[in-house]
Amino acid sequence: MECEWSFFAVLIILLFERDKFFSWKFEYKLAYSQYWQYLGLILSVGLTQAMAVYILAHLYVGYALALFQLSAVLSVFYGWLFFNEKQIYRKLTASIIMVIGSVLIILFGQ
Repeated sequence: MECEWSFFAVLIILLFERDKFFSWKFEYKLAYSQYWQYLGLILSVGLTQAMAVYILAHLYVGYALALFQLSAVLSVFYGWLFFNEKQIYRKLTASIIMVIGSVLIILFGQ
């Protein structure tokens, strides 16, 4: 069922965005000029997905999801570093509270 929806979504995108989709020469030059950034992005996303599959295969789902919450601190930090997010202390405090809850679940969960 998911495959049909994905195929339908691609057709809709091609229908409404065909002028952007077929202007691939500019996109190719842009992608080639930023080769190392795209390679780093592909490797980091691939490593993240591989680790998620490994963790879900070897831990209980509740523990794994608690472990995934540890990325909240990094997400807040990257938002501040790359996107100049405001109210960093408030967001950092909230993410640290989530991490503390995750650690408690991992350590004392039954």
